[in-house]
Amino acid sequence: MTERRTPEKESEKRTDRYRALVEASHDVITIIDTDGTMTYVSPAVTRVLGYDPEELVGSTGYEYVPPDDRERNEDAVEAVLSAPDEPQTVEVRFKHADGSWCWIEATMRNRLDDDSIDGILLSSRDITERKRYELDAQKLADEYDALLSNVEDA
Repeated sequence: MTERRTPEKESEKRTDRYRALVEASHDVITIIDTDGTMTYVSPAVTRVLGYDPEELVGSTGYEYVPPDDRERNEDAVEAVLSAPDEPQTVEVRFKHADGSWCWIEATMRNRLDDDSIDGILLSSRDITERKRYELDAQKLADEYDALLSNVEDA
């Protein structure tokens, strides 16, 4: 005999499915309120940044971002608040639990009108290696330009 599915069981199954997806994600899923306070941080934060999720809940991400990146981060939050249908992506450095700095790319979506989220939803990933390659490529390009300039001047 098959078990009859009630709306409650279906809702519970959907909730369990979403929880499993978030917990298995390689990206860090975070929910922040309008002032940047983290109200939820997924378990992936342990692998990516070395923190237990509970360590970050209740704090603002701004506490972990260097001062020169804060304005860019705050601007992205402001933009997602003022244009709720437009996701915002920002690249900032974030302090790892070991004290080092990682580059994080965070895509934000305004979900304040969604009762199940009631905040700004962030999906973040570590892009430190990509940034290293970009910085190395820029340094090589600058050196090449300087060499060409010296050759042309000679």
